[in-house]
Amino acid sequence: MTKTATTTTRRGLGASVLGAMVLAGAGPAGAMLRWQAASGWPEGNLHTRSLRGFIEQVRAESGGTLQIQLHSGGDLLRSGEVRQAVQSGQVQMGDILLGAATPRDPAFELDSIPMLVRNLEQARRLAALSRPWVEQRLQRDGLTLLYWLPWPGLGLFSSFWVDSLDGLRGTRMRALTPMGERLADLAGAMSARIEREDLPQAFATRLATTMIASSVTGGELEAWRFAKFFTTLSSGFPKNVVCVQSRALEALPPPRRQLLREVAERCERQGWDGLPAEGAAALQVLIEHGMTVRPPSPKLVSDMERVGAIMSEEWVGRAGPQGQRLLDAYRER
Repeated sequence: MTKTATTTTRRGLGASVLGAMVLAGAGPAGAMLRWQAASGWPEGNLHTRSLRGFIEQVRAESGGTLQIQLHSGGDLLRSGEVRQAVQSGQVQMGDILLGAATPRDPAFELDSIPMLVRNLEQARRLAALSRPWVEQRLQRDGLTLLYWLPWPGLGLFSSFWVDSLDGLRGTRMRALTPMGERLADLAGAMSARIEREDLPQAFATRLATTMIASSVTGGELEAWRFAKFFTTLSSGFPKNVVCVQSRALEALPPPRRQLLREVAERCERQGWDGLPAEGAAALQVLIEHGMTVRPPSPKLVSDMERVGAIMSEEWVGRAGPQGQRLLDAYRER
């Protein structure tokens, strides 16, 4: 399908969704309500599976009175379009990569600082400390955070062994967020802002030659077609957030609002607990397809820590005293 045809199909689907939409909160408390949810992540992706599980539990536990239709894989909205669509009410719910959320906000960028979080325990701690701030900033924009789930630790995909950041100088590094672009700049690479849906073509045409991403992303993209090495940096555990339009949520009867929150809490706990297995399985897929999976050299770790320190200082400059207090609390242990 051509790009024009894909866009036309997506717009047509969007129009039909809006035409068929039942207003949230309309009718008596027992009436069936229909919501729409959008995600740019493909079927089978850990975040899509989590969201589908959430939707199925809500349907079952509401006795079928709250039904949510999920449009995944960018069929309705591309990844970068989901947040605005939820804000405007085009869809009631969406799955958003927090660090890519716009407009740019320090609250959303914290878990994109390289090497700030090195393992899942640290990711849990940072999430607990930062959640009130993130929720407040999302509420300001008319969004309510239902639950969030990180990706497995990020690593480096490359066609050659990289033992220091100097090895990335002059490469075209895929970036999805402003923080990713800054990392590429500090590494001496040229950043290429490419959304997930466009990655296979970007690597095929050499618009991108390296990327920092999770093992899960590498498996979905069949990274062995363009990369020989995956360096397990564990340089960060960025999160996706499942958000609902606050106005739609508040229009629900209180029992349904409570049900959504209870199911969200359960799905978040299950998602975090299952993340180590997800990461291990994705690494095995890379190995089975001939990729070399290696830990980073001490020099590469040192280089990444240096870059992370620079980006952390820059982040505090944007985040101000609140950001500094949060970082201080995180680093106390």
